Amino acid sequence: MQDRGKHNGGYGPALSAWSAEALAAESERQGCAPLDLKWSYADSPFCCYGEAHLEPVRPLFEARGDLFDLPDDAADAEFELRPRAMETAVARLDAEGVFGTGADRHRRRPAPAPTGTASSPPSRCRPRTATTSGPCG
Repeated sequence: MQDRGKHNGGYGPALSAWSAEALAAESERQGCAPLDLKWSYADSPFCCYGEAHLEPVRPLFEARGDLFDLPDDAADAEFELRPRAMETAVARLDAEGVFGTGADRHRRRPAPAPTGTASSPPSRCRPRTATTSGPCG
């Protein structure tokens, strides 16, 4: 889960994840090792997956203000609070079984359609661009 920073005037979370299969395919496509992409949320086909479900949360983050406008101590505390709030929310959903339980939790589900296709709206996440150290660097 990412706090994407400034987005439409405020802060708010966005989901992103990798499956082993998607990570292998994307690293092959980009010509790099899977570990070079593992933490790149924007390269994942799951970036911003289901973001409409998080839309009601965004005003709560916006109301807390811009981290860069806060005094250092307040910004540090807020920087710790936001990811902890997101982790707590996901843990609660997990405890409710939203992500499945038992064998159903590990059942393979189809990957989402690539962003921007007719079956899914374009994602607001942008793929990472190549750097001087290589396509995944």
